[in-house]
Amino acid sequence: MALSEREQKLLEQMERALYAEDPALADVLQRGRRTPKSVAAGVALALAGVGLLFTGLTMSSPYIGVGGFIAIVAGLAVALSPRSTQQAASPLTSTSASTPTAQVRRSFFDRLNERWDRRTEG
Repeated sequence: MALSEREQKLLEQMERALYAEDPALADVLQRGRRTPKSVAAGVALALAGVGLLFTGLTMSSPYIGVGGFIAIVAGLAVALSPRSTQQAASPLTSTSASTPTAQVRRSFFDRLNERWDRRTEG
Protein backbone atom coordinates (compact mmCIF):
# COMPACT_ATOMS: atom_id res chain seq x y z
CA MET A 1 0.00 0.00 0.00
CA ALA A 2 1.52 3.30 -1.08
CA LEU A 3 1.90 6.24 1.26
CA SER A 4 0.09 9.49 0.59
CA GLU A 5 2.12 12.61 -0.11
CA ARG A 6 1.37 13.93 3.36
CA GLU A 7 2.59 10.70 4.97
CA GLN A 8 5.72 10.71 2.81
CA LYS A 9 6.52 14.28 3.85
CA LEU A 10 5.94 13.38 7.50
CA LEU A 11 8.23 10.38 7.17
CA GLU A 12 10.94 12.50 5.54
CA GLN A 13 10.69 15.03 8.36
CA MET A 14 10.97 12.26 10.95
CA GLU A 15 14.06 10.90 9.18
CA ARG A 16 15.63 14.37 9.10
CA ALA A 17 14.93 14.84 12.79
CA LEU A 18 16.48 11.46 13.60
CA TYR A 19 19.53 12.32 11.57
CA ALA A 20 19.79 15.74 13.25
CA GLU A 21 19.34 14.32 16.76
CA ASP A 22 21.60 11.29 16.50
CA PRO A 23 23.63 11.04 13.29
CA ALA A 24 25.57 8.02 14.58
CA LEU A 25 22.37 6.03 15.12
CA ALA A 26 21.05 7.08 11.72
CA ASP A 27 24.28 5.90 10.09
CA VAL A 28 24.11 2.55 11.88
CA LEU A 29 20.50 2.08 10.81
CA GLN A 30 21.30 2.97 7.20
CA ARG A 31 24.34 0.68 7.03
CA GLY A 32 22.54 -2.18 8.72
CA ARG A 33 20.45 -2.99 5.67
CA ARG A 34 21.47 -5.90 3.47
CA THR A 35 20.47 -6.21 -0.14
CA PRO A 36 18.84 -9.46 -1.26
CA LYS A 37 21.40 -9.80 -4.05
CA SER A 38 24.34 -9.74 -1.64
CA VAL A 39 22.66 -12.26 0.66
CA ALA A 40 21.91 -14.59 -2.27
CA ALA A 41 25.46 -14.26 -3.63
CA GLY A 42 26.92 -14.95 -0.20
CA VAL A 43 24.76 -18.02 0.34
CA ALA A 44 25.63 -19.33 -3.12
CA LEU A 45 29.33 -18.83 -2.44
CA ALA A 46 29.05 -20.57 0.94
CA LEU A 47 27.23 -23.54 -0.62
CA ALA A 48 29.89 -23.78 -3.32
CA GLY A 49 32.47 -23.75 -0.54
CA VAL A 50 30.71 -26.61 1.22
CA GLY A 51 30.81 -28.53 -2.05
CA LEU A 52 34.53 -27.84 -2.41
CA LEU A 53 35.14 -28.84 1.19
CA PHE A 54 33.44 -32.21 0.74
CA THR A 55 35.20 -32.71 -2.59
CA GLY A 56 38.52 -32.05 -0.88
CA LEU A 57 37.66 -34.53 1.87
CA THR A 58 36.64 -37.30 -0.52
CA MET A 59 39.69 -36.77 -2.74
CA SER A 60 42.02 -36.44 0.29
CA SER A 61 43.24 -33.13 -1.07
CA PRO A 62 43.89 -30.56 1.66
CA TYR A 63 44.25 -27.73 -0.86
CA ILE A 64 40.73 -28.17 -2.20
CA GLY A 65 39.40 -28.49 1.36
CA VAL A 66 41.12 -25.30 2.48
CA GLY A 67 39.83 -23.53 -0.62
CA GLY A 68 36.32 -24.70 0.24
CA PHE A 69 36.66 -23.44 3.80
CA ILE A 70 37.85 -20.05 2.55
CA ALA A 71 34.90 -19.92 0.16
CA ILE A 72 32.50 -20.67 3.04
CA VAL A 73 33.96 -17.90 5.18
CA ALA A 74 33.93 -15.45 2.27
CA GLY A 75 30.33 -16.36 1.41
CA LEU A 76 29.19 -15.82 4.98
CA ALA A 77 31.04 -12.50 5.10
CA VAL A 78 29.32 -11.35 1.91
CA ALA A 79 25.90 -12.51 3.10
CA LEU A 80 26.13 -11.01 6.57
CA SER A 81 28.01 -7.79 5.93
CA PRO A 82 26.04 -4.56 5.66
CA ARG A 83 26.04 -2.70 2.39
CA SER A 84 28.80 -0.22 1.65
CA THR A 85 28.72 3.33 2.98
CA GLN A 86 28.47 4.75 -0.53
CA GLN A 87 25.18 2.93 -1.07
CA ALA A 88 24.04 3.80 2.44
CA ALA A 89 24.54 7.53 1.99
CA SER A 90 21.38 9.14 3.17
CA PRO A 91 19.61 11.53 0.83
CA LEU A 92 18.80 13.51 3.95
CA THR A 93 22.38 14.64 4.48
CA SER A 94 21.79 17.48 2.06
CA THR A 95 19.51 19.26 4.54
CA SER A 96 20.59 22.69 5.59
CA ALA A 97 23.07 22.63 8.42
CA SER A 98 22.41 26.25 9.32
CA THR A 99 19.51 25.32 11.61
CA PRO A 100 20.60 24.55 15.18
CA THR A 101 19.87 21.03 16.41
CA ALA A 102 17.77 22.18 19.38
CA GLN A 103 15.57 24.26 17.10
CA VAL A 104 15.07 21.30 14.74
CA ARG A 105 14.03 19.07 17.66
CA ARG A 106 11.54 21.54 19.05
CA SER A 107 9.97 22.46 15.73
CA PHE A 108 9.75 18.83 14.66
CA PHE A 109 7.88 17.74 17.76
CA ASP A 110 5.68 20.80 17.66
CA ARG A 111 4.74 20.05 14.06
CA LEU A 112 4.23 16.40 14.89
CA ASN A 113 1.92 17.28 17.76
CA GLU A 114 -0.03 19.72 15.59
CA ARG A 115 -0.48 17.09 12.89
CA TRP A 116 -1.60 14.55 15.47
CA ASP A 117 -4.13 17.01 16.85
CA ARG A 118 -5.46 17.71 13.33
CA ARG A 119 -5.69 14.01 12.60
CA THR A 120 -7.59 13.21 15.81
CA GLU A 121 -9.99 16.15 15.35
CA GLY A 122 -11.04 15.40 11.81
